[in-house]
Amino acid sequence: MRSQERTVRWLRRASRPDPAVTPALGLSGEDRDEVVQAATTLYRTRGFAGVTLLDVAQAAGVTEQGVVAAFGGEAGLFEEVYSRELRHLAERLTDRFSSGDPLTMLRTALNGWLDEMADPGVRQVVVVDPQEALGWDRWRRASARHGRMLIEVAMIDAMDKGAVREQSVRPLGYVLAGALESGVQFAAREPDPTAALAGVRVALNSMLDGMLADARR
Repeated sequence: MRSQERTVRWLRRASRPDPAVTPALGLSGEDRDEVVQAATTLYRTRGFAGVTLLDVAQAAGVTEQGVVAAFGGEAGLFEEVYSRELRHLAERLTDRFSSGDPLTMLRTALNGWLDEMADPGVRQVVVVDPQEALGWDRWRRASARHGRMLIEVAMIDAMDKGAVREQSVRPLGYVLAGALESGVQFAAREPDPTAALAGVRVALNSMLDGMLADARR
């Protein structure tokens, strides 16, 4: 379980703003956090396309110029919101990895992610908007740092305990992360996202069952 403990420590450390850097960017650390919080609320409720930098600045009580100086524009601000959402999501999921049983941990990771995606606001920021807001390359780099790490940690532990067949972890992490993202993308755009997400849960758990059965053969 040491790999999980290292992940938790890294996530907690990465969640803290750097007080030596943020004031030099035009906003104090406190103001910067206010901007990110205001942007998070607006993006969750109105989506990236429905929010301007002026909207965020007014909600946070700072100037639009200050927001631009601190984040470099709309894409930079959204990337900060997106990265923080992923860090917080990863922390919540990692905190649930209390079982020493790799099968329980894998199901906790998979179903915990889907549970989080049931929140329309989280789904908007984490799934619906990132590719439009950041572009493909920037989106993939940001998502890989946090989302795939959790999957790789779970896979390494499962392989160590013989629950999943030994194989290269990085390709497996990309494939599983892609399946999770694609499933939630599909559900988010359906007329009834809740029902669609239930179908995605069945499909992804069936895929996990297949991996576990493969290891037992």
